[in-house]
Amino acid sequence: MSKLKICWNCGSKLPLSRLFCEQCHKIQKDLPSNQFELMGVDIKFNLDPVALEYAYFEAQAQTHPDRFVSASAQEKLYASQNSVYLNKAYQTLKDPLKRAEHLLELNGFPTQAQTTQDPVLLIELMKLQERLEQNPEKTRSVIRERYDISLEEIAKAFSDKDFHNAKKTLDKLKYLHRLLEER
Repeated sequence: MSKLKICWNCGSKLPLSRLFCEQCHKIQKDLPSNQFELMGVDIKFNLDPVALEYAYFEAQAQTHPDRFVSASAQEKLYASQNSVYLNKAYQTLKDPLKRAEHLLELNGFPTQAQTTQDPVLLIELMKLQERLEQNPEKTRSVIRERYDISLEEIAKAFSDKDFHNAKKTLDKLKYLHRLLEER
């Protein structure tokens, strides 16, 4: 059962994920911190980018502050805040690393610290760094391949609800991403 909130204008109960009250049709505050719910998409790692973009543009079309020019100050404020929340949610969900972090956090696995204790991963990353300096083009291709494989691994880990493995794979993905971004 979804969480409920009270409409600030008419007092009706409505799901937390609703952008507008079903009774008085006023824009709402107190949006969910779960960005999947906010965007109205399934809570999973593999998202359809076209469906995500569609959900984003639909929500933005309804809540964009320009639509509330003649509205009350309260509605203008909520429209502006909701627009910011929707932008943040979209940016989070369209980026696989940020989406993975959000999924982990939703499942009780904080992701703040990015220091790995895995000696095998550290050695692999140091070797890739050296190779990158010697032969950048070929090594970038190898790193890209490992990155893509790791994306498949993290998708499976989330699908299996193996959050420990998902967190470990996310750490690897972050390091590989950083190597791809260098130079």
